[in-house]
Amino acid sequence: LGAALELAVIFARLPHWWGPRWYRRLSAAERRADQTNAFAAAVVGLTERPGVVSAKDAAGRYRDARPVGSWRGGWVYDPDTEQRTHGMSRKGTVDGRLTLYPSGLVFAASRAEDALRRKGTVVAIDADDIVDVRVVPARAGADGQQRTGVLYRSWFPRLVVETAEIAHVFDVAWGRAGQVKDRCGRFVPEPR
Repeated sequence: LGAALELAVIFARLPHWWGPRWYRRLSAAERRADQTNAFAAAVVGLTERPGVVSAKDAAGRYRDARPVGSWRGGWVYDPDTEQRTHGMSRKGTVDGRLTLYPSGLVFAASRAEDALRRKGTVVAIDADDIVDVRVVPARAGADGQQRTGVLYRSWFPRLVVETAEIAHVFDVAWGRAGQVKDRCGRFVPEPR
């Protein structure tokens, strides 16, 4: 099984000089694996070097501060979409890590997401900009209304971090949205 897996990875990531002449004539985009397949997306995500590393960009945002907490999760950029960007993704969601600092909250896409999407994704929210933090049901958007369909969507409640301009929605792994909400609650200003 190990040898078969190794061969599958090798053949999924053949170098540009390997193979028959027709294969060598293909452009890099044409040689790229079909990412709608979960196995091919996993191989590309694990073996390809991303041009941008979101985690480095996120770490630079609050470089003088130590993290207060960190959770696996995803940034929900569109709760209504039925599209998936690749075979390992959830609908409308970028997988990564949510990190809480004393001066704000930062989401950074995982290395595999950077490689598969071919771009970095960082969402940084300064503590002074946060006006509300709440938990909404699973599959819900910032409005709190659940979307239909459970396939390729998180089964856990979502975290909504609202600023004056936009409401950001995050999936937090293993239903820890309430824990993150409690930690971020100190950023929310008292009502007047």
